[in-house]
Amino acid sequence: MRSSTALLAGAFTLALAVGAEARGPGFAGPHVRALDPAAAALMAEGQQKSATVRDLFKKLDGTDIVAYVRIAPPSAGTPKAAFTFVSNSKVVRFVMASISGDLPADRRIELLAHELQHAVDVARLPWVTDNVQFQNYLSHTGWRDATTAAGYETATASRAERQARKEVRGVSLP
Repeated sequence: MRSSTALLAGAFTLALAVGAEARGPGFAGPHVRALDPAAAALMAEGQQKSATVRDLFKKLDGTDIVAYVRIAPPSAGTPKAAFTFVSNSKVVRFVMASISGDLPADRRIELLAHELQHAVDVARLPWVTDNVQFQNYLSHTGWRDATTAAGYETATASRAERQARKEVRGVSLP
């Protein structure tokens, strides 16, 4: 628990520092950033194996979204992947995609696509600047995810996950 809190505090501090340097959607630097070596490896493997993941990286370039990716330690009762807002400034919104480290590599790539699709979706919605507004958006456009206590799901994120699964594993899903 302490390491998660410290990691999130570090990400928040980093987000604020980067926000001070940012100059809008065209600012220099990647829009998808790893917070740990395992996340960097996941991002590289995801881009190598999945055209969907590569496309989502490209779609986030030129937006006001900076998405941090982290591999979260497994914890009972928490979702295997999550999307949250970290911070925002006048020119940049910082979000975090957390993916459980106890999943097989291919499954983490699928969930990376899923969470990055959420980032692409909110990039189109300038009014969504925090977790409350994100949940409000999801409650109107998505459906209740029965696997979590507070989660919602969207068709676009589910579709990105299925497409990445097809690309990574070569399987077709409904």
